[in-house]
Amino acid sequence: MEEGVQEKPKLLFRLLEGAFMAQFHVIKALSYILPPSVLCLIPKAMGIAFFYARPGMRRRLLQRITEAMPEISDPRELGRLGREVCVGVFMPLFDIFILARHGDRYMRELRLEGMDLLEEAEARGVVAAHQPLADEMASRWVVGDPQQAAARVRELAATFDVDEVMVSPVAGYVSPGRVASSLSARVLSPAASSR
Repeated sequence: MEEGVQEKPKLLFRLLEGAFMAQFHVIKALSYILPPSVLCLIPKAMGIAFFYARPGMRRRLLQRITEAMPEISDPRELGRLGREVCVGVFMPLFDIFILARHGDRYMRELRLEGMDLLEEAEARGVVAAHQPLADEMASRWVVGDPQQAAARVRELAATFDVDEVMVSPVAGYVSPGRVASSLSARVLSPAASSR
C-alpha cells in the first residue's frame, strides 16, 4: 500500500513536468514560425479562455480587483482587468521566446518617447517638496569624475573601516564591469592612494 501512495505523486509530477516541457517546446517552435504579433495572440486567447472557463475563480478575482481598486465600478472595465490578469499568467513564457528571437531588432528600433518632458523637468529643477528626498538619495551616491569618485569611495571605506568596496556604475560607461573592477581594485590600494 505504501508503495502505491509513493508512486502516485511521482507519476503526477512526471505528467506535469511532461506537459510543461511540451508547452515549452511547442512555444519555442512557434516562435520560429509565427511573427510576434500573431504569437502574442496565443497567450491572450489562453488567458481569456481561462478567465471564462473558471467561473468561481473569475468571481473571486473580480471581487479582489474591486477591493483593491474601489474607484472602478464599471463591470466592463473590471472584466477587462480580470482578463488581463489571466493573460499575464501565460504571457511571460511567450515573452521569453519573442525577446530571444526579436530582442535585437526591438532594441534597434526602440524609440524613447517623452525625452522632451524629461529635459523640461530637469530645466525646472527639483520641486521644493521633493528636495529632502532627492538629497537623501544623492547622499548614497558617489557622483563625479574618476578622481572625485575615488576620493569619496576612500572616504566611505575609512568611515566604515573596510578594505574592500563594491562599485556599481549606473551610467556613462561603455563597460561598467571593467570600470567597476578597475576602480575598486585601484581605489583602496596603497599604491593608488599615493598617486
